[in-house]
Amino acid sequence: MHELPRDPALDHLDALVGAWTTEATHPLLPASTPGWLAPAAAFVLAATAALALAVHAVRAEWSLVPINLVLIAVALVVAARRWKGISP
Repeated sequence: MHELPRDPALDHLDALVGAWTTEATHPLLPASTPGWLAPAAAFVLAATAALALAVHAVRAEWSLVPINLVLIAVALVVAARRWKGISP
């Protein structure tokens, strides 16, 4: 891939080029979430996918069942690993 020629008028912006680390906060939200929140959210996602799987099975939409099985498995793995304090 070829590189476009640099515009010398933009040289003063070189200090902004590179890797950045940003952090966002909000005055109404705590700086960190409680440790139980991520596993609980993953479990709720797994339960929602299980209910969706039941709906697809009742409607005989068999092509959608594998997707729900994958979502359930991934959500339960994330919930279990987060409950143990391991990042996914």
